[in-house]
Amino acid sequence: MNDSPQITPSVGRKVWFYKNANQAEPWDATVIAINSDEGPQSEVTLFVVSPIGRTFTSRCRVSDDPIDQPHYRWMPYQKWQAPFTQRARQPVEGEAVLFWPAAGYEGSYPIKATITKVWSDTCVNLSMPTDDGNECVPTSVLVVRNLDINRPSGYYCMYADEVSVPAADTYAEPVLAAPVDIEPKVKSSKKVSA
Repeated sequence: MNDSPQITPSVGRKVWFYKNANQAEPWDATVIAINSDEGPQSEVTLFVVSPIGRTFTSRCRVSDDPIDQPHYRWMPYQKWQAPFTQRARQPVEGEAVLFWPAAGYEGSYPIKATITKVWSDTCVNLSMPTDDGNECVPTSVLVVRNLDINRPSGYYCMYADEVSVPAADTYAEPVLAAPVDIEPKVKSSKKVSA
């Protein structure tokens, strides 16, 4: 049974090459061309390095089953990452998020905020109003998805459309899709810090 995750190959990706079903250890290989447009089952050309340093190219497809022809397999870390990376949502400037300050913040939160700068799919700058009518601009804020099961210790934000919070005048925990281990927060000052 082929239990390979649905990873679409791309040029430059490292994979494990097997020349046939009898090969016990994988050989290092890099995808150098995509030969068909069949998503995860696309035929690729690999640049292969054998254990003795011999290099060659091979046209093949993915298979986790031992088969009697050249094939490649994804490495364990790639299989583990696939469900997370393929569902990555790209933040957009102007998008609404909910912000949770770090421990020590006193006040009502989560705080409604807007993304002002996108650094990556997991790091953004925000803008939000303060109680005194000014603007607070936290930078390099971690974007947490419902896929995450552990809450960060520093400040973070979540997409407003991916989380629900109980109506409250003070601190409220996000309701995630998976159970989380949450420690109560200490409220001592209004300062937002990482």
